[in-house]
Amino acid sequence: MKLHNSGLPISFLNGKLISTKEIDFQPVQARKFKEIKGYLQNKNSSSKLRNVYLMFRDVHFKKDGQKFRKNNLRYDITVIFPALFGKEFSKTIGHNHKPFRLKSFQAPEIYEVLSGEALFLFQNIKKKEAYLIKAQKGEKVIVPFDCGHVTINLTNKILIVSNIFASNIKSDYNFFKKHRGAAFYILKEKTGIFIEKNPLYKEKINLKIRNPKKEALELPSKKSLYELFVKTPEKFAFLTQPEKFKKQLSPKNLFSAS
Repeated sequence: MKLHNSGLPISFLNGKLISTKEIDFQPVQARKFKEIKGYLQNKNSSSKLRNVYLMFRDVHFKKDGQKFRKNNLRYDITVIFPALFGKEFSKTIGHNHKPFRLKSFQAPEIYEVLSGEALFLFQNIKKKEAYLIKAQKGEKVIVPFDCGHVTINLTNKILIVSNIFASNIKSDYNFFKKHRGAAFYILKEKTGIFIEKNPLYKEKINLKIRNPKKEALELPSKKSLYELFVKTPEKFAFLTQPEKFKKQLSPKNLFSAS
């Protein structure tokens, strides 16, 4: 599967990221099914799938490495295989970029769908709100200010997404692990998709279904995420200085009504 729409000469084949000698990236990390069981709606579900998703971190042209380091950013690629775990669609386990016990905000992130169709679930538990954002190939989605998030594969095809976020921020999985996943589970029913509230979230959480706004934060939609960064790294300051972009990073300015 060629992923040249990423702006890089790369392909995904037989579980591997295929590239030229001009490209650098870290060894692949796999999230196995046994690792995600604690985040699923049905803890007794099983799967023949050994690896649910693969993470290729710090992917870049060698010539661009210094530019990423100078701006404290990293470009990653995640491959999510199609599956059903009980009735639940294949997904990432979910993470925050800051623990909720801290008073400070969580760092934002930007995604681009390279292949397949993605459903992003963003949740701000402090504000008791969550958002479901569906994105097609080529669409970019920005994680709002102070939100944790999960990426879901709704189809029977491989989902591949890229993302850029601050390289000095570590993902924290503890909150999602404690609550067995996000505030809502996305399930497959005969009549379509069913959204079930996670009972471990005691508070009432307002769920809104939205679409990604094109050219949010003035990022052109026709260019790939990678190309945009290389040509205009200053446009990605919101990832490392989000406190200066709090208004722009609000759901109101990032998403539109369905």
